[in-house]
Amino acid sequence: MKISLALGGKSEPVEIDFDKTTVDWKRQNYGQFTPHGVYLKEIDRSLFIKRLTRQPLALPFLKSHLRAPCSGNLPRLYAVAEDREPVYGFRHYFFYERLEGITLNVLKGEINIRHCHEILSGVFTAMLSIIKRGYWHCDLDFRNVFVGKGSSHETVRLIDLDSLMPLSLSFKDYLSDSCRRPNVNERYWSYVVPGFDGERLGRLSGISLSQAAFIYFAVDLFFFIKYPTNHVSLKPADLNKIMSRDNDRYFPKDAKRLWRQIHNQIFTNPGQGASWRDVDRFTTMAYGFTENLSDITSGTIFGGILRSAGNFLNSALGRSRP
Repeated sequence: MKISLALGGKSEPVEIDFDKTTVDWKRQNYGQFTPHGVYLKEIDRSLFIKRLTRQPLALPFLKSHLRAPCSGNLPRLYAVAEDREPVYGFRHYFFYERLEGITLNVLKGEINIRHCHEILSGVFTAMLSIIKRGYWHCDLDFRNVFVGKGSSHETVRLIDLDSLMPLSLSFKDYLSDSCRRPNVNERYWSYVVPGFDGERLGRLSGISLSQAAFIYFAVDLFFFIKYPTNHVSLKPADLNKIMSRDNDRYFPKDAKRLWRQIHNQIFTNPGQGASWRDVDRFTTMAYGFTENLSDITSGTIFGGILRSAGNFLNSALGRSRP
């Protein structure tokens, strides 16, 4: 099939003849974090190509990201294509850059606390940029954080973009419709869900869930790095127990108090969640960083993110009310 690759810059799109039957798809599934990829002679490089039988709810975001890249902390997308097959119906193909580096789940034993600022800064910036466009990443996981070569947070990529969910989707609908739910790791954000009753659960948004996921992710990474030979997978009860004790074991007292404040803000206002500045401050305090994760949580940029996300959220809440 004919594919038009938008490689960016001043270059014109490149037309290629893509033969999907020549691709080892089982091997290609791991193309973004191994040396694998599909070599395309027309452009003399390899790309990571992902195919899906279902149409992802993230398709509008992906097409937007193709036209205007959302963030330097997301992989570049060069083409989106559809092709009807007699057995599976439509197949959706996504042509990404093939990243150089390794995912965090493989790398975590080789990094130390000094590396965590650029990793967390990259993930934090990526999540905020996604929210700005009206979506949230519901599969934050070590295996979906790609660490490339270099010493800048821009070498960190948040991958698996087809798992994004629109903020406009009611969270109740998301939970009740398994067809809408991709195969994701819900551990990081699901710890806030059991405490909500029916009415507030309906108002719980991807913004709140993203904040909960990022904090849980940051704490989990902290324990992996600080105690590499004695790490157990944190459970929600473990996290709540650690943060409820008003002592300075593991984390400074001020960081624990801020965590409880963020947690209470999410429960009090499940639609808009807590302050992203507080999420940034908590991580900075917990790790003892001398710099914030991102300048994006200050000034007019951050205000624009809140307004954009709020528009999608208000639309969603309006549709979900009887």
